[in-house]
Amino acid sequence: MDIAARLESCLQDEHAAVLAFTALLEEESGVLTSRHDFGDLQGVSERKQRFAEQLGMLGARRDVLLGELGLPAGHDGMRQAAADYPGVGAAWEALLAHCAQAASLNERNGALIALHLRHADEALDALRTLLPDADGLYSASGRSRGPGSNRTSIVAR
Repeated sequence: MDIAARLESCLQDEHAAVLAFTALLEEESGVLTSRHDFGDLQGVSERKQRFAEQLGMLGARRDVLLGELGLPAGHDGMRQAAADYPGVGAAWEALLAHCAQAASLNERNGALIALHLRHADEALDALRTLLPDADGLYSASGRSRGPGSNRTSIVAR
């Protein structure tokens, strides 16, 4: 297989990984916009990290192949390769289109995460006003410190 064909194959592998990554980002978006357990985010984050590593390796492989063609690494080399090899050009354009979609989804998810963090911070701030010091309204166990707090607690059995 010649170098251009190997580069095209690499781009196709990269494209498949980006499509799978996009599906994972859509899953993450679903978790962030529904009433799912936010514990699901841990698994999504771990899988995102694995995709980032895989995409990094594929990008490095692409740069090596560009070097074998005598072209510079990165987008400059890919623009030249796309102009010289039509199959590479088509694969590159498809990859770029799906990368843009993934980047947009990732940015949206980041904004949703920031929103959730802001709401959590606001909720914590509101709760902190209830416990301004050791003489606050509630003890660490959640019992009232106000008048009549010496009453016996009622516990369901």
